[in-house]
Amino acid sequence: DGTLASVACKESCDECETVVTSGPTSEPTSKPTPEPTPAPSSTCIPGCSDTATPWMVDTKGWDCATAPNWLMKTNCRLDTYWVKNLFCEMRCQATDGVGYHDTSCCSSTI
Repeated sequence: DGTLASVACKESCDECETVVTSGPTSEPTSKPTPEPTPAPSSTCIPGCSDTATPWMVDTKGWDCATAPNWLMKTNCRLDTYWVKNLFCEMRCQATDGVGYHDTSCCSSTI
């Protein structure tokens, strides 16, 4: 008989109702459902920095990649100045047991 039934949703799509029309409507009656996003392949923190402390650069000429392991192990998670500024974040995350987070950095080059 030409009657169409569709579901019309309000802005939030929390409340939907069935609308019966006698033909096509001039505007869409509901928003399409977005496709699900794929699950990440691994849990990691995007955008980790690898900024050395001023002392490392000015006094020793080190960057995060060239600094000795003892420096990472004694400062990464233990020194409040380092923790506040997330110095050598990528290197700290890559060094066993001393990372700032419980996960790894997404794009570590170390």
